[in-house]
Amino acid sequence: MSEWEYQQPRVSYGDDQPDSSSRLIRFELTAALTRGGSAAAKPLRWNGSEVELGSISLGSVYDVLANYKAPSGTQGWCKWSGDSKHYEIVKLAMFGRIKGSSVGAVAGAATFTIDGISVLCGVDPRTDPTSSSETVTVQNDLGEHSDDDAATWAEYDEETGLWHVYKFNSICPP
Repeated sequence: MSEWEYQQPRVSYGDDQPDSSSRLIRFELTAALTRGGSAAAKPLRWNGSEVELGSISLGSVYDVLANYKAPSGTQGWCKWSGDSKHYEIVKLAMFGRIKGSSVGAVAGAATFTIDGISVLCGVDPRTDPTSSSETVTVQNDLGEHSDDDAATWAEYDEETGLWHVYKFNSICPP
């Protein structure tokens, strides 16, 4: 295999010892991560038809560059560091955009909730991704007004850890 070909990330599943190779490992956080901190994680692996959560723990993954703040369930890639003797986060697949419906009329409130969430890109912010009634609080930075059950699009700000409305009542999202 040439150095330019993709190599499947791997973890030593037998003895829980870190893989000493320089390959990336895909993982899912099993606890919240604070900027510059660490969080428990499990490896993700391909079972032949879908990605599944591995049965062993990676222990903790570390945000050594203080780039990320993320909830449990966020997926990413890490690499074993021989220097620090830790799995260090290379990249997180952060939340992106969601669509939902406003719960009640929005009369310029600073925040409100949406339900009926559809994930347009990124990780689902709900604790139960199958729930149509679980709500997500969004920031109404522009003080917009809308009727109850208005179509609402929001995007995640990884700096603040908050969701912000970017569109209301549109026929087609951008």
